[in-house]
Amino acid sequence: PQDASAWALQLPDGPLRDNAVLNVTRGWTQNSPQEAAKFISSLPAGDLQCDAAIAVVSQWSSTDPQAAAAWAAVFPEGPLQTSALQNVIPTWANASPQAVENWLGTLSPGSARDTAIGILASGLADSSPAAALQWVEGMSDSNVRSVALENMAGRWLGEDHDAAAKWIAGSPLTDQQKARLLAN
Repeated sequence: PQDASAWALQLPDGPLRDNAVLNVTRGWTQNSPQEAAKFISSLPAGDLQCDAAIAVVSQWSSTDPQAAAAWAAVFPEGPLQTSALQNVIPTWANASPQAVENWLGTLSPGSARDTAIGILASGLADSSPAAALQWVEGMSDSNVRSVALENMAGRWLGEDHDAAAKWIAGSPLTDQQKARLLAN
């Protein structure tokens, strides 16, 4: 893989080089996702690095979702981290929800944890809205938490108005949010 990656990187900038790097990365991930991750870390920041990271996370999540999620959680806050976590958490949560919940419990409060909770809660919202809302209540960013709670409660109202209205009445939502939700 090192020789193939060196060859790919020496190609002129452009689609051919990008495709070569992505193909090398995908092949590398099959045998050693950790080494592929190290290689990606050495790439210059930009679209190629992001695309390669998503390719590795997507593939790695099928064999070791916890390791893939842990790697994605240390990405800088932003679209790459969100996209990477979106490629790991839903599939992992379907296969082993308790493992995802345990992993979330190991994350320090912050952006990565809040993003991961949001992804998990979104997946839970249709089948278990109360559990989804309970997870969202654990988000550390009060603004993100407030918006997510309102959105989840709104979804729940459409599914089970009475249960959602009961939750809303005792929820940490502001009076304005409660009124807005219950007016619809």
